[in-house]
Amino acid sequence: MHKIIIYLISITILLFSGRIFFITDDINQLFIAFMGVIMPLVLIKWLFKANPISEIFKNNKTLGIIFYLLTLSFLAIQTGILMSHYELITETFGFFNAVVSFGLFATTLLLLTSIDKVNKRWR
Repeated sequence: MHKIIIYLISITILLFSGRIFFITDDINQLFIAFMGVIMPLVLIKWLFKANPISEIFKNNKTLGIIFYLLTLSFLAIQTGILMSHYELITETFGFFNAVVSFGLFATTLLLLTSIDKVNKRWR
């Protein structure tokens, strides 16, 4: 079940990133879109190794919940960018969004290695 959820989130982030690439001319938003292309590919590659997210929910639920919050927060930033482009909301915080999304991206990648270490320790 967790693999399906992660795949859906990854595909949505990838599609939103592609859309942001083609509609924006702001460098901050292009940076977010670039990270949005890399992140799903890393997540899908990580899920092909085993079923790490199910194992982490058995061993340490806090890391699993943080993982979901980070990926959904990144998706929320991308959704905000798309909503501002189509004028559904009036303001987007360009540089602030870029910094926050880079932090979410880096933290997610670090969390993946932490999850792998915790899973190896519990095996």
